[in-house]
Amino acid sequence: MIGSTLTGLALSARLVLRNEAHVIVSMTFDVSLKEWDRLGILEREIRVYKELRSRGFRVTLLTFGDASDLSYQERCGGIKIVPIYKNRARPETLFFRLLHSILIG
Repeated sequence: MIGSTLTGLALSARLVLRNEAHVIVSMTFDVSLKEWDRLGILEREIRVYKELRSRGFRVTLLTFGDASDLSYQERCGGIKIVPIYKNRARPETLFFRLLHSILIG
């Protein structure tokens, strides 16, 4: 299934961009790489993006984590990691985190 999905993505990206495809992935609201690692699903979740990298795609992963998400750079195999709370404080309440995510989106 991953192979057919990647083939479809590769074809779509080539048709649209024709040069170098760049896939930008926004993680699920309020989820970070640190959380994926804590749950034991990090490797499974990034497998498809690593495969895209191996096929020549540039991949950027927008996370809802802080600067600590950058420590996963090596494990992510060349995927660019952009944590939204790298240079700003993460709001304490869910409401303000949701509002913040809408305003930066």
